[in-house]
Amino acid sequence: MPVEPVSACSPLIPGLCWWIMPVAKPTRDVTMGFLVGEMIHGPGKVTVGTLGLMAMVVLSCACGSSAPACDLDALLGSRAGAGAVDCGRAAIGAPTAAIDQCIADQTAQGHAFYARYDVQGIDSRASLGALADGAGHVSVLLWDSDPSGGGNSGARVTETACAGDPPLQTHLTQPDALTAVSCTVAGAGSLACGT
Repeated sequence: MPVEPVSACSPLIPGLCWWIMPVAKPTRDVTMGFLVGEMIHGPGKVTVGTLGLMAMVVLSCACGSSAPACDLDALLGSRAGAGAVDCGRAAIGAPTAAIDQCIADQTAQGHAFYARYDVQGIDSRASLGALADGAGHVSVLLWDSDPSGGGNSGARVTETACAGDPPLQTHLTQPDALTAVSCTVAGAGSLACGT
């Protein structure tokens, strides 16, 4: 009876898959540190099949998703532009007054800036980012470490353009707001990173 290869995909790295040829009696080859099969030459011997298995494992590491990770900090800095003021980052539950004041001051002066607020997610990590670039474009970015709710789909960043005067609302301007930062008037939204 012919043996069919088995495919598997990593639950941690989307797009990382490999194929393995099952063997009848697996053994541990201490010298090589790999699981090998008693294919032709007996236990612990390196065979063509063993080399093929090792090559498949190595190649599977190189053939994973080549898409860059969605890095909110990098997106905020690049979209705000060179010379933008870093207003800081607030951890979940940390005071935001200094960041909120920085946003208000930079907005009033027409300067480029960016800030990040880590927020409590339901089933993944989440953060809100706010930025203004040198041309006066203002937006809020939402980073979600796994928008599929635990399906390991990878991070995603969505961006919403903001308008109004001021274009952003924080706890400084709206003390009872449910979110740390939001658009006064939300415009078009788009996918900035991820799927």
